Amino acid sequence: MSDAQSSDLDAQSSDLDAQSSDLDAQSSDLDARSSDLDARSSDLDARSSDLDARSSDLHSDDAILLKIC
Repeated sequence: MSDAQSSDLDAQSSDLDAQSSDLDAQSSDLDARSSDLDARSSDLDARSSDLDARSSDLHSDDAILLKIC
């Protein structure tokens, strides 16, 4: 193998290493975004459960008021 070929392969290897590092960074970013979305989803689920409980309480209050009236 000539020095030029060896140098070219070294350059290609360095380029692939840089691409690999970039993909690792993108993967980490996507993992962080996914975790954030999971947390938001859990928060929305909790809010939904809270609203369901409030709605149930209001229906109970309505039923009591109807019995009183």
